[in-house]
Amino acid sequence: MSIIVTYDDTKKTGDVRYLDGYADSAGKIKVDGTENLLLQLAIDRAAANTARVSILQMQMQDQSDRINTENWILKKLLNNQPGDPAKQGITLDGVNLTSDEVTFLGTAQDSGGAAISSYFDPAPTAGTAPKLKAGKSFNDLMTAMKSALNQDSNLNQQTMINYQSMINQRNQMTEWVANLITLLASTASATTNNLR
Repeated sequence: MSIIVTYDDTKKTGDVRYLDGYADSAGKIKVDGTENLLLQLAIDRAAANTARVSILQMQMQDQSDRINTENWILKKLLNNQPGDPAKQGITLDGVNLTSDEVTFLGTAQDSGGAAISSYFDPAPTAGTAPKLKAGKSFNDLMTAMKSALNQDSNLNQQTMINYQSMINQRNQMTEWVANLITLLASTASATTNNLR
């Protein structure tokens, strides 16, 4: 197979390429013969679409994990609302964040692109009640968290649409490969019969 799959686990992104006319991803084994080339091209495209589906599955899983983390943080915040949610610079007593949730707050962004961890001073740590920085209130934090959740939910919906589209393309290409194999077999059989 001449497909090349690269995946960045940190960024949860990937790329799938193929080398037309070769039977290997290093580009050393050239495919000879029209029928062989047609079949190799079709198989590579079907395999590439299968790899793309796998990448989208990993992206959707990562996005689902992010959404679950956001929901858990929101639940903790809502269960421990301060008496005055508009008061700025307060400590959110009763809120106990895990290390994964603290890490997440560094990657989640509000509608303006600022990290949600920037709403705290000092930076939140696991097991310690977080303190909002001066100028930030519980209401501000909730607005930022809801914005982050909406962004991730919208991205997840778009990825699901892309996923379904890619599955359809993969299935069509797989069916095309099967039809091509049948056609090539029929042509070979007809050629053999003509030679008799």
